[in-house]
Amino acid sequence: MLLMAGCGMSMYYWADVARRMPGSWLAAFDRPGLGGTRWPGHLPSLAQEVATLQQVVHELGRPAILVAHSMAALHAEALLLQHPESVAGLVLVDPSIEWPSKRYSSSPGAWHVRAMLRGLELLPLGALTTRVQQMGAWSQSSRGISRMARDGLASVYRDPQAIAMAVAESFAFGQQAWDLQVMREQRPLRPVPTVLLTAAASSESGISNGSRLAGLLRGGHVVVDDCKHMMMIDQPAVVARVVAEVARRSQPGLAPSR
Repeated sequence: MLLMAGCGMSMYYWADVARRMPGSWLAAFDRPGLGGTRWPGHLPSLAQEVATLQQVVHELGRPAILVAHSMAALHAEALLLQHPESVAGLVLVDPSIEWPSKRYSSSPGAWHVRAMLRGLELLPLGALTTRVQQMGAWSQSSRGISRMARDGLASVYRDPQAIAMAVAESFAFGQQAWDLQVMREQRPLRPVPTVLLTAAASSESGISNGSRLAGLLRGGHVVVDDCKHMMMIDQPAVVARVVAEVARRSQPGLAPSR
């Protein structure tokens, strides 16, 4: 099971889910620019995000259950369309869903991010940027982040490279959504066991979009009560239970590991 965080988010946001899955074969990763690596210097394309994801799955040595939150759902679906042999199942956790009908208009470019990065590198970052990131997560959560997650996040968001990558991914979202829509029209879907989880706090259109995407992927759709967008924080037990069920359906012989 491969845990994939949303736009500009660290793998540490999955800490509470992982803690509820002892003995499971779990992996999580930070995309380039996060977790101590350097921001690549450009806005990430969908093709580049999929290439990174494919390499991670290759390193794991077997098809993966992709557990993708928010924007990472674009990357998970695109990997399924491009490399279906690498995907054993999907769990989309309050995914970002767009149905663009035309190419995305231009957004702030990489030079905006580079200029911001130069400024950040002159500042004594630390508790301030970590606090800002946590506040952003809390605004989309109905609960607090565990100490285990907080300690990991503190090590990530004191790095200017991580802030740059978070901004670059947010700028890249529209183009990635368009590229996925084109891919949907050009590549056939090979269905795998799939469950899409939508937060009950979502708007009516958000819940409707979740149902529509679940139908497109030929999967199940569950509206999860008592949570906001950061479902892995608000309802980690529900997420863990659904992931385990999809794993049983897709890989009944999956051996536990540490």
